[in-house]
Amino acid sequence: METVNYKDFRSNVKHWLDKVINDVSDVITTRKGRKNLILKSVKELEAAKGIAEEITI
Repeated sequence: METVNYKDFRSNVKHWLDKVINDVSDVITTRKGRKNLILKSVKELEAAKGIAEEITI
């Protein structure tokens, strides 16, 4: 998992999107004075949801 500030994220969007997909790495984007967000691939999100569903069964 990597962290990048919003300004750098916007300057290099393609780099960060490729990193999430190709490196299977989550990216946290920090925003001054606002809530942070996380970028996660759909594949990883679906896997996490599957694990959560197995736990609740």
